[in-house]
Amino acid sequence: MSLALAAIGPISLFAKEGDAGRIIDSALERFESISDYTCLFTREELVEGKTYRQANIIYKFKKPLSVYMKWTEGPEKGIEVIYPNPKRSDKLIAHPGHFNILNLSLDPRGHLAMRNSRHSILESPIGYVLGLIKNNYETLKKNGEGVITHEGEELIEGRKTRIFKAEFPQKDGYYGHRILINFDEQLLLPLKIVVYDWDGRLLEKYEYSQLKLNTGLTPADFDVKNPAYSF
Repeated sequence: MSLALAAIGPISLFAKEGDAGRIIDSALERFESISDYTCLFTREELVEGKTYRQANIIYKFKKPLSVYMKWTEGPEKGIEVIYPNPKRSDKLIAHPGHFNILNLSLDPRGHLAMRNSRHSILESPIGYVLGLIKNNYETLKKNGEGVITHEGEELIEGRKTRIFKAEFPQKDGYYGHRILINFDEQLLLPLKIVVYDWDGRLLEKYEYSQLKLNTGLTPADFDVKNPAYSF
């Protein structure tokens, strides 16, 4: 944590409930201060008119952009992916789960890698999502439109979060119509993000449970030869 962020502190940071820009900037600064994180990642997305939900994905992230994911339930149970591929840094390596001898080297933005998903693994880190929120907020301020409100508090896994709601007009430059974000009051990072389109449909919902920062992840956590993995 930088000295500037340490000086703000969690309590004073949320004292001015309407200052969403300061919350977003502090969240980005917190993300910049960490080297890695782990969590259980749950996502729900509208893809080609159908909603897909994938819960409790084991997720590991290390800067600059190393990601490991393992699905623990549902039809995808057992699937593992690592980016980047240790042998080809521009590729994602995937273990389908049912065939223990088969690994796939995939374009992370390709159809197979993004099946039933709105975003590639390259866009999965919390930092990417915060950047997207920041861009929408700056567009809103520049154009003098839209509304951001503080919606109160919510406990998530016993952690106190503050909910902010942003409503954007239906025009180019905005990702969705309504975005709800739960910021952890201590970690200063989002634990839940929900996005609706202009027809009121759920576009995306992301939840980060058991979020742990700076856990000391090593290259072995992103190596297909890790004996704890099934590659």
